Amino acid sequence: MSKNEPDLQRMAKDVASVLAASLSRDLPEMQSVAVSFLKSREKRLKQLTALRLKSAISDAELLSELEDEKLALETKLLSLKVISAMAIQDAANAAIHAIQQSILNCLKIL
Repeated sequence: MSKNEPDLQRMAKDVASVLAASLSRDLPEMQSVAVSFLKSREKRLKQLTALRLKSAISDAELLSELEDEKLALETKLLSLKVISAMAIQDAANAAIHAIQQSILNCLKIL
């Protein structure tokens, strides 16, 4: 490698480092949304099970209620998708910045 070529091994390490830092920063929020949803629906799911066991609702009613739960879960998962997309965009921006810095350092243009 000449002085005028970027150090690809160092660049790869820098990119990996910024990607890990950026994505791990958003992971707790993603996990929090998922856990919160499950906790908020636990009582309702137990209630539906109990109602069906007592024959207080029919199979069709249970399936209809579970379809409503599915829609609620899909809504929460879509919010995670937005969070994930933002996290990925932030990570990509950080990675490109690391690559630019490596190239600019090689060219001595700071």
